[in-house]
Amino acid sequence: MSFEQKINYQLNKIPGVKRVIKRVYQRTMYAFSPKIKSEGNIIRISPDDPNHEYFFGYYDKSPWDISDRFILCMRANNTWSDVSPKEKADILLIDTKLSDTDVNRVTKIAETNSWNVQQSCMLQWLGPDYSSRILFNDYRDGRYVSVILDLKSGLERIIDAPVYTVSADGKTALTLDFSRLYNLRPGYGYYNVPEKTKGIALPDSTAVWKIDLETGKISDLLTYKEFASFQPRSEMQADGTVHKVNHLMISPNGKRCMVLYRWFVGQRKYTRLVTFDVDTGKDMYVLSDDDMVSHCFWKNDEYILAFENKKEGGPGYYLMKDKTQEFNHCWPQLSNDGHPSYSPDGKLIVTDTYPDRARVASIKLMDGTDENKNDVEIIARVFAPFKYDNDTRCDLHPRWNHKGNKICFDSVYEGYRGLYFIETNNSNQVVSQMINSDTSNEPRFSIITPVYNSYKYMSRFFDSMEHQTYKNFEIILIDDSSFDDSYALLEQYIKSSDLNIRLIRNHQNQGPGFSRNVGIKYAIGDYLIFVDSDDYVANNLLLEINNIITNNNPDVCFFDYYRGKKSSFEKCRTLRGNINNINKTVALLNSTTSVWGKAFRKEIVKSIEFPSLMRFEDWVFMVKTIIKASSFVCIDLPLYYYVDNCDSIVHDKRNDAFIYSLKAFELIKDIVVEYSSDICEALFAREVLYVYARENAAHVSVQEMNSVIQELSKAFPDWYHNRYISSFSRKQKLVLFALRYKLYYGLKIMAKVFA
Repeated sequence: MSFEQKINYQLNKIPGVKRVIKRVYQRTMYAFSPKIKSEGNIIRISPDDPNHEYFFGYYDKSPWDISDRFILCMRANNTWSDVSPKEKADILLIDTKLSDTDVNRVTKIAETNSWNVQQSCMLQWLGPDYSSRILFNDYRDGRYVSVILDLKSGLERIIDAPVYTVSADGKTALTLDFSRLYNLRPGYGYYNVPEKTKGIALPDSTAVWKIDLETGKISDLLTYKEFASFQPRSEMQADGTVHKVNHLMISPNGKRCMVLYRWFVGQRKYTRLVTFDVDTGKDMYVLSDDDMVSHCFWKNDEYILAFENKKEGGPGYYLMKDKTQEFNHCWPQLSNDGHPSYSPDGKLIVTDTYPDRARVASIKLMDGTDENKNDVEIIARVFAPFKYDNDTRCDLHPRWNHKGNKICFDSVYEGYRGLYFIETNNSNQVVSQMINSDTSNEPRFSIITPVYNSYKYMSRFFDSMEHQTYKNFEIILIDDSSFDDSYALLEQYIKSSDLNIRLIRNHQNQGPGFSRNVGIKYAIGDYLIFVDSDDYVANNLLLEINNIITNNNPDVCFFDYYRGKKSSFEKCRTLRGNINNINKTVALLNSTTSVWGKAFRKEIVKSIEFPSLMRFEDWVFMVKTIIKASSFVCIDLPLYYYVDNCDSIVHDKRNDAFIYSLKAFELIKDIVVEYSSDICEALFAREVLYVYARENAAHVSVQEMNSVIQELSKAFPDWYHNRYISSFSRKQKLVLFALRYKLYYGLKIMAKVFA
């Protein structure tokens, strides 16, 4: 413990004196320190508006929606005079794709009466989709509530209790007494409702409540006396000892929760880190009992990273395993408190510092895959004016975006509170090595599978995953708001399965493209493989892919497939032509348009999104990926089983394939023309003209068909001279020949033959 920390520890017993001494010390040290306003590639998110204060809140939530485009932000008039100002604050939505001068960039979407400068109003995006609903606390009709706001409809749903922490699936929340918190630690509570337990050192009342966010049901979970009587210490039992709880945080899988249980003997504060079961409040465990523990974060469902002052190791960050006394002292050079969190993929850790002698706070990055590495990198430093100090200080509270390449933080270095971000990929080589470091604990492959009312078809899917001869993979299932019992059955299956499965649920039906985008964002594997829920794969799929990619690390790996029903399957090619010499042109012209039957290197596709189309979204993704990629391989083995399912959206006659093919073509036309206008013309003939004829020849009149073909051909009037048409399939060439010579009656006959 440093000399300053020892002095601070003693002064905690006399807070009034501490405040005076601290201020004199800070101003003296600042006078002799080099002056820094900011360092790092820092970008402001909030408006350049010195007349208001902009911030988000705590470090355990992300202000970004799942697309990393829209950001939530608070706006207030004053955050330096009172830690819990007695006035309303605005809740804003910021569109980061619009310029600062665009009047539509910042939109006020709500306001709240209950907030503080440290944690705001617990403002957050609501899972599992993190895109359509937000949640925040408020004071209405004489009581605290939480509000779930649907951003599309503008409709509110009121929950009769405020929330503190919310599960990732958006179903469950836990809360505590914000009024008692206000009286004992104003920066984290609300002033609106008088505390019912005021003056009672150990209340005989509920300390933690559970909230069902779907039904609104609120139930008691743990009382103050249950905390005080669990493995009691002598200080807890002393007369006048004041008890409280703070900093609830639910584990990623929603099953466990951590809480800081604190008791005060005079000015002496004691803190325990306790974990318990979310559903029942039972199975309590004292994870840390060293008197001082502060900011924590779940690394995963078992491990917690916390800053504490351990009797065996002193102050620092410790990684602890839940329900054990196992711990590891990480980065021993860091002995000052901060707000740590893991990036979404777990590869990096960010934390911050409080202002140092020069009134400068820092943001630091560490390796999240191996906490024993001592490398620590400072990626940003910002000045903290004396105007913001003590309870109204502006903690940076660094927070990750969903892609894990940006860190958002609050700061006052420009003279008022603002919301800023810094990109992690602008940092130095040390961090680059962290991001690219390999670890045997991480899956080599991520299988991404959207599910929509399709659990009944998935027995062969799961069987093929269970029997993979190569085992280092994860499965990401995205339930697209199924209205049958698919989601519940998937939950049951996961509980009994040894497979590494993550289940995510969209709040509303968005289509397979949206679901795959969600899967990409959460995927950890080096390579991504898309498997439809009603299909399955060969038991040696991953082994064969791993064998061929181990030496050359290609961007895209093609493999063949079987197509059919039940036990009757026909072998098909994913990539026609010369598979030994694949380049962009070969891949664009000869690959199937679907994403199944391929493996994609994550680094290539992580910034490519499926468009919001119900069909042909695969084709857009494939074209963009092929143009971005530089290396390809092909396995001349059928490793995928495509099952013709009459319930599939591909077989839904209500979906107009031609309309979607035309929309998809418009999305890729410019980038393909930039690569090759000849190839763009060939794709137009194959995926627009051919699809139109195939889908409509049997249903529309000759006159209508002629009119549509003439209109479409204006984009490429000489398409029939394209040199690549000769490489098309026999059926495609036959249809295009008929279109060229206006043999529409012949097309009608072919439509019946091919039906």
